[in-house]
Amino acid sequence: MAANRQQYIGLILAGGRGTRAGGADKGLLQYEGRALIEYSIDALHPFCDPIFINCNRSQEQYAQYGLPLIGDPDDSFPGPLRALAQLLPSLPAGNLITLPCDTPGITEQHIQQLIDASRQQPGAWVYISAGGRDHPLHALLPAELIPALIEHVNATGEVRLMRALAHFPHVSVELAEDPALNLNRPQGG
Repeated sequence: MAANRQQYIGLILAGGRGTRAGGADKGLLQYEGRALIEYSIDALHPFCDPIFINCNRSQEQYAQYGLPLIGDPDDSFPGPLRALAQLLPSLPAGNLITLPCDTPGITEQHIQQLIDASRQQPGAWVYISAGGRDHPLHALLPAELIPALIEHVNATGEVRLMRALAHFPHVSVELAEDPALNLNRPQGG
């Protein structure tokens, strides 16, 4: 069952320091001739309108994709969970699909699997698992969970994704294959 694009907001997380990538802006690293962020855009496009790019540097390069840009409220690089909690109030209300910018293995089919699982488990944080690893930022966050997530992170100061996830209804979607879901270093140029 195809999704209505207006039912989902997309958020690509490209706001980190890129420490494990030698300080490079990971979304702009090349993989098989394309910037990494392009894979996330392609996976979200059939399902999400709008799609936001969270970036704290390289805005000029990210602006070339014609999508709205949103930066962290401060320049502290608080990590993905705290950045997400800070960004959520700035986004339109609705069901949110998040992807990191460094996931060339993500496809439309994976996003559809998140949507299908969300329909079976309404109200749950739905995320991908592959190759024995959880990927809680490859996720669908239902609109009704978002205020509680913001409140939890702000009240507890939690920075660990899986610890925060444990406080909410959640379900993982186990992928049969183990696609490249988290690249931290330039490769495949």
